[in-house]
Amino acid sequence: MFLSQTHQVKLNDKTIIAGEIKSEIQFKKAYLIHPIIEDTLAALEIKNNKFHTVLSNKIPLDNYKVIIDINSLPVDLLFASNDSIFASIEFKNNELKTELFGTRFPENDYKKATVSVGVI
Repeated sequence: MFLSQTHQVKLNDKTIIAGEIKSEIQFKKAYLIHPIIEDTLAALEIKNNKFHTVLSNKIPLDNYKVIIDINSLPVDLLFASNDSIFASIEFKNNELKTELFGTRFPENDYKKATVSVGVI
């Protein structure tokens, strides 16, 4: 007999964005971009192709973009204040693959599935 049980992630009192980039290229910076006005909300330092930042300002729920190095690799993230997001990014042979984990995993996973299916 199998039981299905939901797993609830505990809420944070801070907003965390972190990630790891699997690539032969060593990246130095990433930028969190506002979805509407395309203004930079935060600059993220990348060391050994890993980044981690804590945001202190209020963030409304929306689809944000993290640009790794200047206009190189765009990664879409859906999150808000008090969320914790981890992006596992692979960039090889000029191909970008991203997996997202954290408090908005279901929303980000659903968004990825609806975008990749498309309409015929």
